[in-house]
Amino acid sequence: MKSEAFYNWGAWKAFCPSPRCTDAVALYPQSPYPPFEISADPVFHQRCARGHEFDIEAPDEDTRARIEVAIGEDSVHDGRTWYPKGHPAAALYHHPSGQSVSELEEETAELRRIHETEESDRNRLRKLLADLGVTVDTDGTFNGRI
Repeated sequence: MKSEAFYNWGAWKAFCPSPRCTDAVALYPQSPYPPFEISADPVFHQRCARGHEFDIEAPDEDTRARIEVAIGEDSVHDGRTWYPKGHPAAALYHHPSGQSVSELEEETAELRRIHETEESDRNRLRKLLADLGVTVDTDGTFNGRI
């Protein structure tokens, strides 16, 4: 059996392809023993928690690294994923699949622009409220009266 790797929440993973199995494994697995280190090398033949053995197909090392950089690691990108073209999980979760590195870079740039605009809007609102005597804390709570 074979499964295609995908990038999700900062890690390369693969679902077990066995029918009715819902397990997934990390392409770079973590040791179950202290100090619980993550493998420096990908493991392309694995066994899921239910004992099903399978092979993992993944982009080459250079492409994986480029996808990771394109998606980024800051909070703007929490939850961003990359699925190979036609991956069933992409369809299930309504995510795009088969995006090129350049498409991911464009998407990241757009998300950063949106984040900067939202941050600018929040700061303008915070200043407007402060001018009216209302202070807004970093957690979104506020004090004062209009």
